[in-house]
Amino acid sequence: MPATPFFSAGRLPAPVLAAAIAILLTRLFNLLMFVFQPDGAQHGELLPQLSLLPGYLLLFSLVLVVYLSEIASAVALLAGKPGGRKMFIGCQGLLLLLVIVICWPGDGALPGIDMEDAQQLGRHLLLQKIPDVLILLMLYIPASSHGFFKGHNLAGRTD
Repeated sequence: MPATPFFSAGRLPAPVLAAAIAILLTRLFNLLMFVFQPDGAQHGELLPQLSLLPGYLLLFSLVLVVYLSEIASAVALLAGKPGGRKMFIGCQGLLLLLVIVICWPGDGALPGIDMEDAQQLGRHLLLQKIPDVLILLMLYIPASSHGFFKGHNLAGRTD
């Protein structure tokens, strides 16, 4: 009977490592796309105006918290902590909830946000979830990832 492989925190399975790097790179790419607007739109004057509106300020704060939490989950995955996977799932759930709240039918759930802007942001956020689905698949489907996280769950038991 062959022994089951033991995964230490220093040796991550390839799918977990690829998922963590993909999270970091996609978030970096999103930040660069926001800063350097490839369509030529200038938001240097628009952001200070929108930051005075409470709905946009709340929305920006929520998106920033999710963004930083996703980066923290990637760092936790790179450190070999199984909580990174749960944190990433939580971020995805929170972001989907945010899209639902933003695009609520009628006037929208956040006061002061134009419905057209909210729908455009909702579409943009949902399109960003395509790579995240692939990242989730890399964290859950491969046997090496499953064994890595299962091994961590069993390591804390005292039975």
